Amino acid sequence: MGTAPRLPLGSVSRTRTKVAMGMLYGSDTEALRRLGELLEQRAEALDDQVTAIGDQVQGVPWFGPSSEMFVEEWWSLHRPGMQAAAAGLRTAGAAAMRNAEAQETTSSDLGGSGSTGGSSAGTGGSGSGSAGGSGAESTGPAPHAFVTTAGDGSGSGSGSDGGGDAPRPGPVPLEDRRPTEEILEEYQVSDAEMVDWKPSGPGVWLADKLGQVDLDEMAPRTITEKEAEMLDDLSIFGKKDFEEIHDLAFDEADNRFETENRNDDHNDAFRHAYWSALMADEFGVEWSHDFGTAHEQIPGNNAAREAMDLYNNEVGRQIADANPGASRQELADLVEQAVHDGEMVVVGPDGSLVYSDQIAWHETGDADGPAAPGQDPQWQDES
Repeated sequence: MGTAPRLPLGSVSRTRTKVAMGMLYGSDTEALRRLGELLEQRAEALDDQVTAIGDQVQGVPWFGPSSEMFVEEWWSLHRPGMQAAAAGLRTAGAAAMRNAEAQETTSSDLGGSGSTGGSSAGTGGSGSGSAGGSGAESTGPAPHAFVTTAGDGSGSGSGSDGGGDAPRPGPVPLEDRRPTEEILEEYQVSDAEMVDWKPSGPGVWLADKLGQVDLDEMAPRTITEKEAEMLDDLSIFGKKDFEEIHDLAFDEADNRFETENRNDDHNDAFRHAYWSALMADEFGVEWSHDFGTAHEQIPGNNAAREAMDLYNNEVGRQIADANPGASRQELADLVEQAVHDGEMVVVGPDGSLVYSDQIAWHETGDADGPAAPGQDPQWQDES
């Protein structure tokens, strides 16, 4: 099933900064106009969907208390939410158009071209993710001895932590990194109850009736109770975003680190970090922390595999937190660089953890040892 492109809902800055590879560019005014037109088209399409769904809700031969509750939810919750989303798209589209005009005016005043004008603001510093797979608060420096940020090019503006001409940090010397034995011990969580989960709720039921999903063909997934709780709390649109993020993480991992079994290796490290970064970008760092942690509460999960996944999840969250506004492609590039720079861990031939730049892709091993006791997670998302 095709997926719609991910569209920004916020305002578009007057001079857009492309943060990949430390280069800075002004906005492409033609691209901004195309974006504005696309946002308006998507808003109109969403308005059409609101009308079509409203007709379906009114025309479904369904009676009784459940029907009344569903209809009430549609008119009081889902319909206003979709209308607000359409309004947000229109606002963003109008902002894109205004910024394109402003960019051309500024560039003309400066004697430059419409596609490269404007001053650039350097950004520095790193986000501070939470330390420990168990959800413990960090009491000192971040556990990863790195600063992976995208905005490190030169610029005349001021960033959040100083000038924009700071060099991009390289790989940290091995002797300065956290011992992998500590990672293995500290990044462990307690086991959780498992449940068979399928999407449910009025929005999912309506999507099934409209032919957007097929509940009869959808097999249940065995996941932890916390994962099921968090997925149930997402709207139908949030569930679709989550599914898109999940699939994208697998696809990008296979594109960038093609390995045989996807487990315990560089493909696995990239996938978990990128998945966590995408979840942090879409749902928030705290939400990403909680879901990624709950995902590792599978009973009997091997100690090395659990520690590897929780640690790499944290790297991904920190990358997203340190690079607000980065596109999905830019996040993928940053995560890939982090794998190459040894900011993540994989499983070595002897089943122990090793940093990702200390072993070749085809030399990784399998985490086949026993599980280890872990702490009860400290959930962070309070939404």
